[in-house]
Amino acid sequence: MLAALDAGVRSFESSFGELGGCPVPPGATGNLATEDLVSMLHEMDYATGVDLGALVKASEAQRVLGRRLGSHVLTAGPVDWRGGRRPVPTGPPR
Repeated sequence: MLAALDAGVRSFESSFGELGGCPVPPGATGNLATEDLVSMLHEMDYATGVDLGALVKASEAQRVLGRRLGSHVLTAGPVDWRGGRRPVPTGPPR
């Protein structure tokens, strides 16, 4: 994804909580988690128009699904590599 971004791609497909993926190979991972993609883009100062705080709040769907979602952001929280951990943005994107 980062290589595509560096090459100029500006449209990416992702799925909430990393849901989906290929059911055939054992241990196959899901799709790119939307929360991870949005968090990374925000860390790189890209305006996405997506409220990361709302995505994280929607992770309450884990209870309905009866399993944990695979997103790194849902596990560890968003990180700002320039200054350590920062709170999840809840307002409009930068």
